[in-house]
Amino acid sequence: MRTPSGQQTLFQIRGIPPLGSAVSLSLQHLVAMIVGCVTPPIIIAGAIGLSPADQVLLIQASLVMSAVCTIIQLYPVNKYFGSGLPVIMGVSFAYVPSMQAIASTGGGVGAIAGAMIVGGIVAIVVGVFVKKEMEQEYSCEQDIKNKM
Repeated sequence: MRTPSGQQTLFQIRGIPPLGSAVSLSLQHLVAMIVGCVTPPIIIAGAIGLSPADQVLLIQASLVMSAVCTIIQLYPVNKYFGSGLPVIMGVSFAYVPSMQAIASTGGGVGAIAGAMIVGGIVAIVVGVFVKKEMEQEYSCEQDIKNKM
């Protein structure tokens, strides 16, 4: 049996691209990810008025947590956390305005971190319930299709 090569391997479930393509595409993806992970901490550090040392610490924390979340996505924990797909998890720009609002009212890094922890817990709980509902809906659709 012949094994596909070149362009065809990119479009298979277990397709492995050639080393040259894999390295160049991964470096391109890494550069794009770095910009997205570093920009929000820079914006928030400016809004809070952090010292340069604390700005670096905030950027490093952003990159480390992005790596941890990416590893959890790639290697799922139980059946609830992670998709098993090579998805890079980064910092979301959606939360920048709310973090700036917390910072403008006098809340510092602690207040922002507390709000993010509460928001993360809520997102996890909602995600677990949504997944259960989706599984139930999918099983009902399968039952209907099987009866036809």
